[in-house]
Amino acid sequence: MAACMLTGSAARWCNSVARRVSCLVKAVASDRLAWANETSECRSGSGLQLASGSVTNELSYQRGRFAMTSSDSQSDSASASAGRSPALAADEFELFDLRVEVIRSDRPMVCNHAEGDSFTLRGENLSFPPGQSFPLYPLAALLPLLPAKQRETAAADWMTTDTDIACPDPLCGGLFRITRTGRSRFRHGEVTRMPLEGSASSVEESLG
Repeated sequence: MAACMLTGSAARWCNSVARRVSCLVKAVASDRLAWANETSECRSGSGLQLASGSVTNELSYQRGRFAMTSSDSQSDSASASAGRSPALAADEFELFDLRVEVIRSDRPMVCNHAEGDSFTLRGENLSFPPGQSFPLYPLAALLPLLPAKQRETAAADWMTTDTDIACPDPLCGGLFRITRTGRSRFRHGEVTRMPLEGSASSVEESLG
């Protein structure tokens, strides 16, 4: 009889220890308190107690971490809406998309362009609206400026601030307004055969 009672006490003791170990494993393995509701049986059976102050601190930490994550997400969204692009890969670069539009000045136009005529530039490609032509000589005057306008320039640089270009014909009153409309991303290998980390030998190989 005594042996049976001892065996029963040992079994209850083992069960109590097992419950405590199970609770402790959960506490160590998880960085959240979502499992706290699941440990009510452990508390009642084994006497394991969680300090209320620790629970409060952990919940405050979790709320703070969530607030920080939300703040970071809002910051990323604000950056995107302000025109800043995500980080570029090592072989990527960005160029501004451009729109060039004919605007009228206080003098009559001479060349074969009309107010509102336009074209766009993305990367190296010019695009014209269907059925619209554009005179050769103003285009030749604009082309040297466009690659510089495609690239990031300092706020005080005249290439940033000056947007209206005069027609090269001194008797023509036409003006051409260059507007940065967006950004496009390109990969180095898509636009050149020159190796990105070029040396004299690699340049010769690329030309061979």
